[in-house]
Amino acid sequence: MNGRPLGPLPPLRESKVFRRWRRLLPVLLFALLFSGCAWRVSAPTNVNHPQPVFLTDYGRHSRLALPDADRLVEYGFGEWHFYALRETGPVSSIRALFGFGEATLARRSLPYVEDVESFRRAVGVGRTVVFYAEAERIDTLRDSLDLKWKENFDPSIYKSWNDLEFVPYEARYHLFSNSNHRTARWLEELGCEVRGFSILSNFRLLPAEQ
Repeated sequence: MNGRPLGPLPPLRESKVFRRWRRLLPVLLFALLFSGCAWRVSAPTNVNHPQPVFLTDYGRHSRLALPDADRLVEYGFGEWHFYALRETGPVSSIRALFGFGEATLARRSLPYVEDVESFRRAVGVGRTVVFYAEAERIDTLRDSLDLKWKENFDPSIYKSWNDLEFVPYEARYHLFSNSNHRTARWLEELGCEVRGFSILSNFRLLPAEQ
C-alpha cells in the first residue's frame, strides 16, 4: 500500500426488484396484519339471464368455474414453477412471493352442474359457493380467457396434472398479484363487488341484495 487514504466507497447499486420491494415492505406488513380477514364478494344484482358461477377455495388459492354449453370450464392463475411444474420448495416459494418467476394460466373441463354439492363431488373439495351472473358477462370473460390461453399455448412447454392444463402467461405474479387477486378481478368483470384484502383464498360470499 502507498499510504494514501482510501476514498469513500462507491454506493451499492440497488436492483429494480430490491427497490420495488423496499417500497412495498410497509404495505406488505400492513396487508399481512389484515389478510386473515375474509374478503367479501357481493353477488351481481339485476341479472336478467342468470347462469351459475362456482367460486372454490383450494387452500392457498381460489379458482372460478364458468358454464360453457354443456360443461363448466374452471380457470386459475398462479406462478409457473410453483403451480404448473409443482416445484413447491422454499426457493420456489420465495421466487413466487417476490415476483422473480413467471405466471401461468390454468384451466380444466368439468361436467355441467348447477348445485354446490354436485360441484364439490366433481372437484373433491368442500369449500365452494355458487352465485348467478349475467350470461353475457360470463361469455365475455370466458372468451377472453380462452383467447389468452390460445395466444400463450405452446405444445413444447404445455403442462398438465390432475385434469388441469397450464400455459405460461405474460402477467406479473407476486404476493400482491396472486391467484386470489386475479380471481377477484374476474369476479368484478362478472358484476360482483369485491371488498377486502384478497391475498389469501379466505373469501365470503354475500347475498345479491346486500
